[in-house]
Amino acid sequence: MTSDAELGANIVDTTHVQDGSITVAKLARDFRIAKFSELTGFSVDLSKKSFLAAADALDAYAKSADGWIKHYNLYEKPFWVIFRDVMKHLVDGDGRCSKLEDGEIDECQNLEWLATQPRVVQVTCECQRSNFSVFNCPAMTAYMQMEQGAIESTTLDAN
Repeated sequence: MTSDAELGANIVDTTHVQDGSITVAKLARDFRIAKFSELTGFSVDLSKKSFLAAADALDAYAKSADGWIKHYNLYEKPFWVIFRDVMKHLVDGDGRCSKLEDGEIDECQNLEWLATQPRVVQVTCECQRSNFSVFNCPAMTAYMQMEQGAIESTTLDAN
């Protein structure tokens, strides 16, 4: 949960707060706490708690039925391995599908070639043909949820 305002506060604030061996800029910490509390509706005043006491409060909140914080299994998403040169032609750095120069073959229209590509390339092409960014494409969202579900179902600790 980082934003430009938080980063800026961390740079200009010379006042630091310390809890044990953890030292942070006061303004950045206050901003993080306020933003977190606003987004989650968390009612405990974390600003007056030590780091460990705040972590315990967040853990208790996450276990409550109405808590917005839920357990999330972290796993490596190896999708970057399959983003070869073809992906550089399909998607630019901010996720918008690029238009190929006049005279070039559009890989997404070459269905024979596309059938031999990894599923993420096929879904990216589906997004392009539907005029969606990969970041707001329903097909990509469904694909990522399916992949995440498959990974999570293979983990032993679901809690």
